[in-house]
Amino acid sequence: MPLALSLPSTLRRALQAEAQRGAPNEVCGLLGGVQRGPLFQAACYMPVPNCAATPQMRFAMQPEAMVAAILALQRAGYAPIGVYHSHPHSAPVPSAVDIAEGAWQATPYLIIGYAATQPSLAAWLIEGRSFTHLALI
Repeated sequence: MPLALSLPSTLRRALQAEAQRGAPNEVCGLLGGVQRGPLFQAACYMPVPNCAATPQMRFAMQPEAMVAAILALQRAGYAPIGVYHSHPHSAPVPSAVDIAEGAWQATPYLIIGYAATQPSLAAWLIEGRSFTHLALI
């Protein structure tokens, strides 16, 4: 069975709203939930400040806030099952920077893209220098 990311509609809408509020900068954070075999089930998300030098074109999670987000997820009974970030001016496809800096190997990346007026979401798995599309259910 291929890998998939389950993302409830309430979570999708909340992440899209966060991405819109953060534009023109990329927003980022962690997805919390559980993994059951090939299915990553997101139950919540934890925003983490983007501390990249050029936040309009890339994201870097602020380290202390990322640790705090992981601890908060664990206290809530969840694991960090994925990373999310936005592409305020492009499609939800991993950029060359995303792949080169893919620190969370073999972890779902949810990208909220704005290539058009309406946001679109896509999930990916980055492994090495390649990426695989994940089913988003």
